[in-house]
Order: sequence, then structure tokens, then C-alpha cells
Amino acid sequence: MKHDIVIVGGGVPGLTLALALAQSTSLSVAVLEARDCVRLFKRDARVSAITQASKRIFKKLGVWSAIHAQAIQSFTRIECWDEAGNEIDFHCETLAMSALGYIVENQAIQFVLQEALQSYCTAQIFYSTKLIALHEKEDAIMLSTDTGQVFHAKLVVAADGAMSFVRERAQIILDKKDYNEEAIVATITTTAMHEQIARQCFLKTGPVALLPLSDSYRTSLVWTLPTAEAKQYMDLKPDDFCKALTCVFSKRFSEVVVVEGRQSFRLCKQQAQQCVKPRIALLGDALHTVHPLAGQGMNMGLLDAAALFEIIHTAIAHHRDFGSHAVLRRYARWRKADNFPMSVGIDWIKQLFAANTPVISLVRVSGLQILNRFPTIKNYFARYAVGERNGLPKLAQ
Repeated sequence: MKHDIVIVGGGVPGLTLALALAQSTSLSVAVLEARDCVRLFKRDARVSAITQASKRIFKKLGVWSAIHAQAIQSFTRIECWDEAGNEIDFHCETLAMSALGYIVENQAIQFVLQEALQSYCTAQIFYSTKLIALHEKEDAIMLSTDTGQVFHAKLVVAADGAMSFVRERAQIILDKKDYNEEAIVATITTTAMHEQIARQCFLKTGPVALLPLSDSYRTSLVWTLPTAEAKQYMDLKPDDFCKALTCVFSKRFSEVVVVEGRQSFRLCKQQAQQCVKPRIALLGDALHTVHPLAGQGMNMGLLDAAALFEIIHTAIAHHRDFGSHAVLRRYARWRKADNFPMSVGIDWIKQLFAANTPVISLVRVSGLQILNRFPTIKNYFARYAVGERNGLPKLAQ
């Protein structure tokens, strides 16, 4: 089967790229997804904090209202503090915004994108598709499946996650840093309303975040712990888990009374040494993974998709081969310039709050005092994080 572009991975970044291409080009696009189709939206504990830049991508693709109708909650304030009582907060009013971001269930976004893509005859999703081989040729890439299907494409996009098949078979080296931590995610119910506030407490064992959901008494939990401790908390009975979490937030929030859908995920930082090869481009978790403490993973992947779409669209307009290494290198340079400072910044914040030496503690306290004393500096970092910065793809502007 011959296609102009094959996107391996039907997660949110891959589907976003496919929809953008279907709406604005006549290219034939195939999305290969190993999982079954999400035919009905089901509640899931895994959520993403969507920035204003990501919202603009979805709005320009015409799917934001459908996502909003599924399961979404804006947050207007962020409160962060550590065990010593040092704190910092951010308000949407000081940034002249209606919201700092939006908490959206991942499956809701995926479901809406799948539905939207069905309207275009130039794009097709192949579900339950397991790849077993990748062959690189000068003018095309061949992908073989376990059922004997063979896909030919001028460009293959690896959007198949942290364990990317395409990245591995293309022999792209991966730099990996294991945090020796796991993130426990769950949906919790509290005795007080969340008031559209995203809360994060930095403990010695790692950060704990509560992200507001559409029900005013329900929040999404992301609790980072060393692997051994995470297992202990996962083994707790629901009531005991609620009591343990209540102890963390008792002075700043309210009692936790219900926990649902507990899952845990291994955490590590990954970065592919190459973003592109001739006729191959990486995006999303196939290209990079970061610590969840800043909620930037999904947004970085969406900006990857928007940037690659713009590079492809521009190449077509200038009658250039969009799968050539010369064209794809522009995408690689662009994403490195944006992703590198974000990735380093997230890692720096993690190390700053994880270390407990006197020197690091002094640096942390002094840094928070400076940010609180000079709102202009604090607001600059806040605007950068929510996607209000230069150099963004046109879809995100």
C-alpha cells in the first residue's frame, strides 16, 4: 500500500498531525495504530494539562469545542510549595488570561481526533496494526506488518511513544536517564471544592500534584515517589491511601475521601540523539520524554506535530521533497531550539526541589523569594510555560 506519509502511532500528537495534513493538503496519509479503536469515550485517570498554545492548535483544527464538550476543566491559579513552607503561585489575572491552562482526559482528545479524521478521504487509520520490519530506501520507507501488509511512504513519522519501534529500527540512539521513580495517577474526591486551582507540593520523596477536574470535588492526582515507596502506596487499601494523601495536603487543602483508578508508571527522561533521518521524523514521546512535574509532555508533542506540519506544508508550496533530509533538518533544528530549554528547565526544577543540601536549599529559597519579589520575572517564566512565547508554529500562534 503506497501513501505519501505514514504516521506510526495513533496517540494525540500523531492524530493531530494527520488531521492537519488532511485538512490542508491532498497528501495520502495512513496512521498505523497497534491498539484497537477508541469507539466510545471512557473515563480515564490519565489527564494532560493543555496550555494556551495547544488550545490554539485544537481551535485552528476545529476540534476544541468537541474536546471541551467531553471532559475539560480550566485552571486559573497554580499553587506550589515545599515542606519548609516556601511557596510560589501564579494567577491568570496577572497574565491577562482567562485561564492558565486546561485539564483534559487523554482519551477524550484521542476520541475527538479520531472522529474528526473520519471526515477526510485522504487519511485513514489502520487499527490493531503490529509492525515487524522497517526497510529504508532512497525514495521511500517500507513498513511490514505481522499480517503481511506492506506500507510504502515518502515519509514515515514516528509518533509511537517512548518505546518507539520506528526509532529502534531506524537505529537512532536514545539517551536515557532513569529517575528510579514511579508516578501514581488516580482520580480522587475531596471534601472541599478545588476552586479551579492546580496544586503541587514538593516533598523530599518527590512532587505531588492535584489537578482540577470538571466535577468541583474531583481532582486528578499525580504522585511521584521512589519506586519502592510507590509500590507500598499502590498496595495500600483505598481508605489507607486516602489517609496518607490527606496528610500531605491537610494544611493546604482538604480531606481525601475517595480514590479511583490507581495506576503507576515508571519515570525516566529520554531524548533521541537524532530528530530526523532521510524520510523519517520523530515527534512526541518517540523523540523525548520529560518528568511530569511541569505537565509539559503532551504540549511538547503537540508543538512537534504543528512544527512538522508547517515544514511539510511549506515544502509542498515550494515544490520540494518533504521527505528529504534537507527539508527535515529544518524541523530538527526548530524543535531542538524549543524542546531543549524546556527539557533542561524541567530537569533543573526537579533537581532543585529534590536535593536537600544546605547550599541547594539556600538556592531554592532565594530563587523563590526573587520570583515573588519581582512579578515581571515570575510572569515571564509563567507565560513561557503556558505557550506565550516567540518561535511557535503558526498553528499554535
